[in-house]
Order: sequence, then C-alpha cells, then structure tokens
Amino acid sequence: MDFFTFLKDSLSDGRQVLRQGEIDQRQLPPELLERLDTKNAVTNVHRLVPFSVLIFLIEILNQVVIFTADVSPAVHEAYLAAGGFMMMLMAVVVVLAYRFLTASMVDRRHCKCLYRTFWWLFTVNMLVFVCLEIVTRNLTNNYFYLLILTAAFPLLSRREAFWLFGLDAVVTITVAVFHGFTPQQLLQLPLIALFALILSRVLYNAHRGNDITLGLLEASNQKLSALARTDPLTGLLNRRGIQEALGETLAQKGDGCGVVFLMVDIDLFKSYNDRFGHNQGDVCLQTVANTLRRCVRGSADLAARIGGEEFLMALIDCPAVEVLPAAERLRQAVLNLGLEAATGAVNRCVTVSVGTASAKTPIDFVTLYNQADKALYRAKNSGRNCVVLGNGIDCNPT
Repeated sequence: MDFFTFLKDSLSDGRQVLRQGEIDQRQLPPELLERLDTKNAVTNVHRLVPFSVLIFLIEILNQVVIFTADVSPAVHEAYLAAGGFMMMLMAVVVVLAYRFLTASMVDRRHCKCLYRTFWWLFTVNMLVFVCLEIVTRNLTNNYFYLLILTAAFPLLSRREAFWLFGLDAVVTITVAVFHGFTPQQLLQLPLIALFALILSRVLYNAHRGNDITLGLLEASNQKLSALARTDPLTGLLNRRGIQEALGETLAQKGDGCGVVFLMVDIDLFKSYNDRFGHNQGDVCLQTVANTLRRCVRGSADLAARIGGEEFLMALIDCPAVEVLPAAERLRQAVLNLGLEAATGAVNRCVTVSVGTASAKTPIDFVTLYNQADKALYRAKNSGRNCVVLGNGIDCNPT
C-alpha cells in the first residue's frame, strides 16, 4: 500500500467515525424518532445540573481571584457583572431543571427550550469573559475553555453545533484582529473551533447511534413478542397470547370479576378440507376469525385461535343471563356467512359448536379452559351446530 492510498483510507475511516449514528431518519419509525428526540432533550437537561453547579463554584473562585487582583475598577466591575450574571444563570437553570424533570409528565418542548436557551446565554456570557481577557491580558484561555465545555457537555445537533461554534470563532477572531493578534495567533482560533466541532459531532453521533440501536432493538423485540402472541393465519391471538392478555386485563379488574370462556369449533372441518382443499380451508378459518372479531362486545373481550379449527373467546364482566345469547349470536353469525359446507355436514352451510364455562377472578386459565372444552365436547356429541352451557352458568338466576 502506497502512502496516498493509506492516507485516503485513513480519511475515509475518519469520515465514517464522524458519521457514526447518522442513520437516514426516514428509515426509522416516527414513534422511535419522537422517543429519541425526547430522550435527547431530557439528557441535555440532566447534564445541565452538575455542569451548572460546577460552573457556579468555579465562578465564585474567579470572583475572589479578580477581587484580589491588581486591575482597574472598570475591569473589576465588568468581571463582577459578567460573573454575577453567570452565577444567576446557573442557579435559575438548576431550579428549572428540577421542576421540569420532576413533573408528572416531562415536556419535551420545555426541555428543549431550557437547554438551548441556556447554552446560548452561557456562550454569550463566556464570550464577554473572552473579550475581557483578550483586552486586559492578551490571552484566549477562556475561549479554549468555552470550546471544550460546549463540545463535551451538551448533545448538540449539527445545526446547533455549527451556530454555537461559529459564533464563538467569529466573535473571538473579530476582537483578536482589532486587538492586534499576529496571523499565527489568529490561525489557531478557527482551527481549535474546528477541532471542538469535530469532537462535538463524534460525541453526539456516538450517543445518538447507541440510542438508535437500542431503540431499534426494543422495537424488534416488541415486534417479535407480538408475533409470538399472534396466530399468523387469522391475525387473532394464539393460546399464549390470550393467556397473557387475559392475565393483564384481569389484573386491572381485581377479584370478583366474572369471566366466561366460549370454546368454538368448526364442525367437520377435516371433511371441509378434504372436499375444498387446504387453501379454501384457510379462507374459511380467516372468515370465521373475522366473525369472532365482530362478535367481541368491547375492548376487554378477547378472541384467539387455539389451534386447527378451534377458537376461544373470553368475555369479561359478562352477566350470566347474557352468556347464552352471546354464544347463540356467534353461532348464528357463522351460519349466516353462507359458506358451503362439506358433504355430510349437519347443514348446507358451515356451522360451529360452542361450549362455555365461567368463573370469578382469581381464575386458573387451564381449569376454565378444560371446563369449556368439555362443554364443547358435549355440544359436538349433541349433534353439532349448537351451544352447551358449562359449569357455573345459570341462565335463569333467581
């Protein structure tokens, strides 16, 4: 490898480091972008607290040093005014950060406004110190401190970083030119600002890239979790899905909540597959599944495909007198689909058998499931296309 190839590869690697985390925003889900934006704003406000406390203490020491230094009264008053404003800014920011971060709901816009306003005011205040130092001591130490602090502490977007570092460089170079800095001294000022900008971008992109990676991983895990709980053919919950969803729903309801299981089975589905083929059998399953969705009474009720041609509906807070009408509506809705049935079926159209079981929370899913399954077995032995009420259900309570 010759020198120029080596240099080209090194510059390419450096460019990749600078662009780390700069993923095409259009490829990310909108909800992930919003969450990342909120996290970035909150992180910036969190970082303001220790930074403000540190600067407040440093400024107290600076004021003591300036007070004891042999400087003119005008310079002393200028340093005192700038230092007083700096300490007031730090105190106000800590109070506002506390209020924003301990609120019941963190407002992203307030956080953004706080950290952006702070860094602009801090930059302007520090530039006052920079100008005073150039005029009184012919030094630019405060300029270097400003660049380092602005690069290391806030997570600045590209636009924010360009504006802040650009302002630092332009103001400082302008004052330095009028104060008679040599060309060598002037050349250092934009170069240091450029290095600080690069450092800011590297830190921001590394943090942003890590957040994006974690966000995408979380989104993938949520998608995988949803797939693990969903029947791919019908889009209904599977057995694991309804068991977990039911547990989450009943945990909010508390003890004493009535739960009814409707176990549904498509009659003679094997014969249906034999006559019409498996593709048409899948269509039949999807059509019956859609019918179950329409028969769900509200957001609390659940529907699932348990396996093969068996489905399960869980009715939450369903009065005993409504169990039979609900099961009959479901049975009749499937019959009304008018799907041509297999040869030898109990009806010319596809039908279902339904078995029910009920209990009050706390419930055991497997026990209630088995009771509904036994009721379904009796329905199929009773000629199919019917509803059999299982344990605990009194349709005519007194």
